[in-house]
Amino acid sequence: YVVWSDGIGWRNDKVREDVAAMDVPWDIFWQSQAYRGKVGLLDDKRDGLSMPMQRDAMHAGVRADLNTEDPAIVAKAGRDLEQLTDICNIKVTITDYQTLPEGKTVLHHSWSGDLIGAAIYYMPSGVKPDVLSYWSPDKDGVVQNDFMCIGRTSSSPALAHRFIDFLLDERNAYDNFVNQNGYIPPQKNIDADVLIKRGLIPTTLA
Repeated sequence: YVVWSDGIGWRNDKVREDVAAMDVPWDIFWQSQAYRGKVGLLDDKRDGLSMPMQRDAMHAGVRADLNTEDPAIVAKAGRDLEQLTDICNIKVTITDYQTLPEGKTVLHHSWSGDLIGAAIYYMPSGVKPDVLSYWSPDKDGVVQNDFMCIGRTSSSPALAHRFIDFLLDERNAYDNFVNQNGYIPPQKNIDADVLIKRGLIPTTLA
């Protein structure tokens, strides 16, 4: 139905650092003292723990096993996240689609769809969406999806297939994305270049 990545959203007019240019961009959270009270972490236990795991893996030059059940790795990720309370008084929330445009947060662990939704729906009057930036790893990061399926015992499987076909039709998928949920559908002809060309999102969210 829709796809997205985990990454970092920030207000590039408020955050001094060029987050995307850092050797390990995840480090910005542990260097965010200047943004105390305006830093956010995704309110999701898997996504939250994955962030320091990815940070450690990038420092080590290896691929993070984000599905690990190793208690030592999970515990270290938890301890690393705990440090952020003293560093920046981090907020655990999933409202970055609203708080980043409003400037109530300036740095946030984010889902890519929330930044696109922010640019489309939530920019205050007079604030252009190019103040928003987003970064996610080029490889070995978190990519997720919402999906639709039809139950084996469905009473109307043909109608259910028609419904899914309707939602995945390119025009309908685009309209649903732009006018409803802000998360990109998995369509070959809907990508960052297309969205920038149409003026839907700024290049800072490419």
